[in-house]
Amino acid sequence: MAAAATQQQIMRYWRSWQAPTDFEETRRCLADDVAFDGGAMRVDGGDAVIAMMSANPVPWTDVQLVSEVYGDDAGAIVYEGTVSTSGVRMRVAELMTLRDGLITSVVATMTPKDANPFAEA
Repeated sequence: MAAAATQQQIMRYWRSWQAPTDFEETRRCLADDVAFDGGAMRVDGGDAVIAMMSANPVPWTDVQLVSEVYGDDAGAIVYEGTVSTSGVRMRVAELMTLRDGLITSVVATMTPKDANPFAEA
């Protein structure tokens, strides 16, 4: 898979869960055996990932892509968005691998944008 096709598929996934959410489209982006690793939780299987996402469909607003990089079978995106229910601005990084045009692995980390774990107390 060429880097341009990887980018197209990852952007399709990224846009699908934003308001208005289209989890059917999200599911079409995922392999049946996709593994989602969010650090604090791991979810295996395309249907299970969609169940997790749709169980807590908190829409984000003002979602903006900060950075992106793509290769033949993997890509990474960094983006920011505001959680509509709390007003907290979050920064998220996702590393995705693909096989046969579908996302097989997502490793994600997120933190409030203004959090600084190295700040003095």
